[in-house]
Amino acid sequence: MSYKPVGITESSIFPPRVENRITKGTTDPYLLTQRALNSLGGVIGTDGKPAICLRVDDWHDHLKGGGADGLGYAKKFQDRGLPWGHASLAKQGAQPWFTVATFEDERAWVKAGAEVWSHGTDHKDPRLFDGQFAEPVPGTPNGMYEQIVGSKALIEAENIKCKGWMNPGPTNAFPPEAPYWPDANLKWSDYDSLAGRLILGTYGFSSGFQTGAPSRILPNRIYHGHNHYTVLTAGLEWATVEGVINNFADGNYAGMGMELLIHTAYVENQSPFTEAQYDAMLDLVKSLWDAGVIEVVTPAGLMAADPTTSFRLDLIRNGDVSNLSPADPKPWTMTAGTTVTTSGSDTYFHVASGAGANIPIRNLDDQDLNGETWLFDGWARSGGSGATVASVKIPDPEDTGRLNVSKTFTIPTGPTWTRVRFPFGTLLSTNQIRPAIGRSSGDATQWKSAHIYKV
Repeated sequence: MSYKPVGITESSIFPPRVENRITKGTTDPYLLTQRALNSLGGVIGTDGKPAICLRVDDWHDHLKGGGADGLGYAKKFQDRGLPWGHASLAKQGAQPWFTVATFEDERAWVKAGAEVWSHGTDHKDPRLFDGQFAEPVPGTPNGMYEQIVGSKALIEAENIKCKGWMNPGPTNAFPPEAPYWPDANLKWSDYDSLAGRLILGTYGFSSGFQTGAPSRILPNRIYHGHNHYTVLTAGLEWATVEGVINNFADGNYAGMGMELLIHTAYVENQSPFTEAQYDAMLDLVKSLWDAGVIEVVTPAGLMAADPTTSFRLDLIRNGDVSNLSPADPKPWTMTAGTTVTTSGSDTYFHVASGAGANIPIRNLDDQDLNGETWLFDGWARSGGSGATVASVKIPDPEDTGRLNVSKTFTIPTGPTWTRVRFPFGTLLSTNQIRPAIGRSSGDATQWKSAHIYKV
């Protein structure tokens, strides 16, 4: 793959209105951020609750095959239905911890609810330029261009949307090229450096250390330089991290947000955390989310999190069955064995047999919604005297190889509605999906709502 930059000089890294395929039409920092916010729906309401996001840096092989069971740390997020973000290298094989996993694994993590940010091309000194992307440009260290701008092109060439830039910590990086090197990017003026201007001209969002404190006020209008809380590091005990997370439950962080940074390979290695304590951390975050105490979002979602509203972009705007016509519940299509039924104050799809009801969602790329991470959120119950196994399917109808989510949920008998919630994502090439809610086995399944929210 080859890419030649256009018109770049050290004094003016990105001239106005330079067209290039990496940034899809603009290198203006303001427009890039507006476009990034648009792909989130503008705002992600948390309805008064604080928000946490989970971020993993590096360690692709550990995400694929780490842990006592050898099934990988990515699966720990998936098993709990937690969205997360991955700061990924753009070159497989560039580091010893990215040799077994491949971008096929990364795509699988995306489809299961992971969001991907660039962590550079190879996590190495940017002076070690290999000439892959650019011919020499006067006054521009090509390795810096390759690491910051080229890495985004490589990730998106893998059919994965790159949501932003997360600074790596390469060895021997050289000032004044902050904010590439974390020890240097502590001042807002570091974004005036060559690296800083490359970041601002390529990404709508970036992380750093400029904001100082790891927590952030919500809503926040700062989209570059936010700090994080590193939870797996030498000397940091589980009890301390547990206390920080529980502060959200105690109301000490009302209207606040925090990004928890994880290096999964440090469990029982450079961190005093055991694997059981790491699992307990994820369980605690999940339990607080399920209890309605906090919201869990992606790293990009935290950029748009707003406790002053409950609004979120919803791909299924007709997701409440009570608002549908029983005779003609458009835009839903019901298959044989499914009816719209009202009992007491509840109106729902009653799925006695068959595939249930499905709804088409098209033209995702019209609003940059392709390649995004989503949260399916519905309510179901048994429609008989025994348990039911509810099903949710979310395929790409043009190519199920790109996306074919299929999940089942066992729901006990009784009149109580059970929440069915899980994250998923699409690849860049997916332009439409067709979610279907139904019954897999057991007694009839009843669905009163199904939504797909930005997360």
